Amino acid sequence: MKSFFSETPEISTAIFPVSGHESLATIYFYGNRIILDKFFNPNSDCGIKNRIIKDNNIKYILSEQSIECNWKIIYNKKNIVYKVD
Repeated sequence: MKSFFSETPEISTAIFPVSGHESLATIYFYGNRIILDKFFNPNSDCGIKNRIIKDNNIKYILSEQSIECNWKIIYNKKNIVYKVD
C-alpha cells in the first residue's frame, strides 16, 4: 500500500527502506510523478491536495517547505512530516 507522499522523487526512493511505507512515486522504480507535481505545485490549493490525499489513500507527507493545510505535524526539523489521515 502506498501511504507516503514526498516532495522530491529522489527522497521518495529512500522512504520504503527507512520507514517501511511505500511512496506514491519514486524517481526510478514506480509511481505517478504527475500527481506529485500537481500536489506540490504552488498553485494547488488545500482542496486539490486533500482530494489527491483521499484518492491515493495517503497517510503521511514529507515536504521541505511548510504546507498550510491544517495537517498534523509529526516532525519538524530540516524537513516536515505531516500525518494526514
